[in-house]
Amino acid sequence: MDNSQNSIKAFTDAIKRMAKEECDAINNETRQIKSQRLDALIQQTRDKYNNYVDYELLRLQADTNRQISILHENEKKELAALRSKLTDKIFDAVLTELSDFTNTTEYKKLMIRSFAEIIEALPDEELEFFVRQEDMILCDEICKALDRTLEIKPADDIKLGGVKAVGIKTESLADDTLDTKLEEQKKLFVEHSGFKI
Repeated sequence: MDNSQNSIKAFTDAIKRMAKEECDAINNETRQIKSQRLDALIQQTRDKYNNYVDYELLRLQADTNRQISILHENEKKELAALRSKLTDKIFDAVLTELSDFTNTTEYKKLMIRSFAEIIEALPDEELEFFVRQEDMILCDEICKALDRTLEIKPADDIKLGGVKAVGIKTESLADDTLDTKLEEQKKLFVEHSGFKI
């Protein structure tokens, strides 16, 4: 495993570790809040309606269940907002790390390897490659390293880095961009973060 893969794995591991710690803390805090609110609501209900007839007690239980349901819905909204805030915080840090990574020699090696892997995966395809505008300065170095002339164009939809290619005849697509990889990691994080809503 080379340094760029180690870096990417380290980013992924750090995201998962931070996510688990934050999820555990949020889940514990949510349980405490829910327990405190539920205890307070039950105590208030007992004190207020203790002397009422059975009919009033039944009506009160219905009201209490409705309030608990509303409280539960509100807590779900609060937790969803916290999850969104946590996700944004984690992935903002990842964006900073990725931005720093794209200025290293490891990134250049990753780019050369990505081009080579796409060419190897689609050997019979005439390919048109796309990189972010900032990476256009690497084109000559990439062509030299691969000992071939490649058609490389800037793409506005690649913001973080990496490369994608389109087959000119078959329109097959190979996407090895950091943008796509980060989006996949974000989806996995949200799906497997451990939050219970």
